[in-house]
Amino acid sequence: MHEFKDKLMRKAEEMLESGFPPKMAKIEEFLNKNNIMNDVQFIYKSDDGAYASGFLKCNAQIVELINEVKPIVRGLIEDANLLKVWIKLQIPKIDGGSDFGISIQAEALSEIRSIESDACSMNDRFARYFSARANIVIKIMDFPEVEDFKHELEELDKKELIGLWLMMSEARNHYCLLHDIISKNIEKLKKPRRSSLAKKMFH
Repeated sequence: MHEFKDKLMRKAEEMLESGFPPKMAKIEEFLNKNNIMNDVQFIYKSDDGAYASGFLKCNAQIVELINEVKPIVRGLIEDANLLKVWIKLQIPKIDGGSDFGISIQAEALSEIRSIESDACSMNDRFARYFSARANIVIKIMDFPEVEDFKHELEELDKKELIGLWLMMSEARNHYCLLHDIISKNIEKLKKPRRSSLAKKMFH
């Protein structure tokens, strides 16, 4: 157990020391390369031949972008979880039935939990998009004469492109916030003082 804890602590501290900058740089590169907020209106191309054939492929550009975004989002989930455990492992020992805690640790944990939760919601978005798109495609196949379904598919793809750009912006902001919280309070997080906060704040 001690070996596992030591390994986890080393991994977290290595990430704190050198892991954040390359992750943020990768996200910034994605945002600069994919200026979706300006280009979204030019991306979608309807294919009446595909509609007539009864076969519609996925939007290849969106799939490619999702494959870039997904590892970033899942990495954010893993990093937030690692930092959460790292802080918890440094909570002072509870003696004599008293509850001890640290306000700065509680605040940091609260922020990290919020980031982890938001990243999990981002991860759920991928499946929701494909499910929603499949439902529209089925309607197009069943009622090819209804133009509104084709427009609905187009709007869904545009919405997803914007959503992916915003998702990466949020991921960048979350990494920035994590770095800020930890770097400003590193000594207090690693060597906390005792206080009388309730133990439940750390669960």
